[in-house]
Amino acid sequence: MANAGSDPERVFGRRMKQERLLRGWRQEDLAGRVGLIPSAISKAEAGRRLIRLNEAAAIAAALGVPLAALLTDASEREARIAEMRAEAVRLSDESDEALRRAVYYRNAAAELAGEQE
Repeated sequence: MANAGSDPERVFGRRMKQERLLRGWRQEDLAGRVGLIPSAISKAEAGRRLIRLNEAAAIAAALGVPLAALLTDASEREARIAEMRAEAVRLSDESDEALRRAVYYRNAAAELAGEQE
């Protein structure tokens, strides 16, 4: 009997999530690109929703990978690499936003200081 972790639905969901995270996308981002609601992506990634063939093809196209790449399980190491890259993208985005806010406040303070003199 096959391992529950190797069910095609779970493999597809796991691979879809890995590819999504590699791109730094949220579930909402992928859902919007393929015309699904975010909860459908969430359930599919958890192996709790069956994906129709046309949906699977749209997901693969949006991710820029062959459909077969989403049907072949990746190793745990590859999964961890994908998670680490996604975290790096998230942290980079947060850093960029913090820098933008700092520049805005610095400029606003300089502008106010110039008005008071």
